[in-house]
Amino acid sequence: MTWTLRRVAASGLIALAGLAVAVTAEEPPVDPVVKAVSTANEKLLGWQTKEAREALDPIKDKAADNAAVAAALAQVLVQERKYPDAVRQMEAAAKLAPSDAGLQLALGDTLLLVRRNDDATAAFRRAARLAEEAVKEDEKDTRALFQLARAQQRLREFDKAAVALAKLVELSEGKDTMALYELGVTQTFQGKWQEAFDALSKALDQNKGIAYAYYYRGLAAEKLNRKDVLINDMSRFLALASNAPEASRAQAILNAARR
Repeated sequence: MTWTLRRVAASGLIALAGLAVAVTAEEPPVDPVVKAVSTANEKLLGWQTKEAREALDPIKDKAADNAAVAAALAQVLVQERKYPDAVRQMEAAAKLAPSDAGLQLALGDTLLLVRRNDDATAAFRRAARLAEEAVKEDEKDTRALFQLARAQQRLREFDKAAVALAKLVELSEGKDTMALYELGVTQTFQGKWQEAFDALSKALDQNKGIAYAYYYRGLAAEKLNRKDVLINDMSRFLALASNAPEASRAQAILNAARR
């Protein structure tokens, strides 16, 4: 597994995760735009692309001046493999909210899909700077801490990212699903297979619809010689996200495991 693989995978889930945090309130949203975006983002986590687009259709005209709508539509385009269109849409979203670290992360992930690697790195660095500034203003800003950890992960600062994510998991008493997911992915790239397996399992216990959690837990299971979990997880990932960038790799791993 290489860092290049991870960077492409990011646009499939992680960028979206931050946006979900940005638009989801603690109480059920009453604003129809917020509700539609939240529904779409939840569908996108499980690569239910058609359902996500259907959720956004009634409010798609809001994309011109609503960053959350624009970003969710961009992620739909990513999952439809319309990458140039997705980049244009995500660039528009980022311009609407230039101080939003999550949008910079989403932009960077999308830029990687069209091989604009230098521009992607610049976006990740902007995200890190914005998140750091927010944390300086309020060290208890968990959303800013989450975005900072994600930016550190994209910039390959895995140790820093893991520490920050573990802190978020602790602060939430293990209830922050996306922090658990991100921690598991980060630990995968650190080669901490058992830790990654455990964190991803906890994330899936809380939300069984996170497509990429199966993919990364499957990678960890392979290293841990857990063939049963490997086969289950890669099969589940392919069932949820057959159109994802990692689908061909997942299929190859699955085929090898079944021999």
